[in-house]
Amino acid sequence: MTYFRFHAYFNFPVLAVLLLLPANHAWGSAQWIAACWVFLAVYAFTTPWDNYAVARGIWDFADDKHWKRLWRLPVEEYLFFGLQTFEVLLLVNGLIGTHGPSHSWAMPALGSGVVLGSLGVLVVLWAFTAVAGNERPRRFNYAWHLFYWFLPVIAAQWIIGWGILAPRYLLLVIPTVAIGGWLTFADILAVRSGLWFFDHQQVTGLRLAKVLPWEEAAFFFLTSLLVAQSYLLLLPENAR
Repeated sequence: MTYFRFHAYFNFPVLAVLLLLPANHAWGSAQWIAACWVFLAVYAFTTPWDNYAVARGIWDFADDKHWKRLWRLPVEEYLFFGLQTFEVLLLVNGLIGTHGPSHSWAMPALGSGVVLGSLGVLVVLWAFTAVAGNERPRRFNYAWHLFYWFLPVIAAQWIIGWGILAPRYLLLVIPTVAIGGWLTFADILAVRSGLWFFDHQQVTGLRLAKVLPWEEAAFFFLTSLLVAQSYLLLLPENAR
């Protein structure tokens, strides 16, 4: 199995099914604008993050199973960023109006002391964690690379928009579990076929189905959650 065939087997059919959802038959300008901002954020954030991990040897890709590389990543890996994002967006959009309320809870203003103070505490904790993490054992490299960069973004979004996200928790839970679970299953098969591999010294050792590091599964769930909540935050109130 090549990387492109991986997409053909596991990603393209999911997109086709999600496009059949009635709510996805016609997107308005609000959906397209929010989706474009999410895609921009995904590629701006994940491109250096993924390339850095390959440079550090945390994971890498089999050279005979992809087309070519841009920087350190296969072209198909960049395609994966967009496919996963689109899957989550389509599922969230397809569920809007069927799960959760159509209103948000009252929240402090973005520039309020509560919000700014909470974000300040988050930044301090993030900086402190960076210093404390310098002495981590090598086997925690993947977990560190994942949680250090993704959890603060998720937390910051909740500080800013908890009144939007909390009443719509099902719009977060269902896409996170569905897309994260499906991609975890697909990744197990991909690792078994040798599409990509991990440095045994940079993962903790706990593996799903004896092949997939738990950190890799956590990546799919965290990124699906981040895409879902980013999309909800960017949509106008009348489109949520």
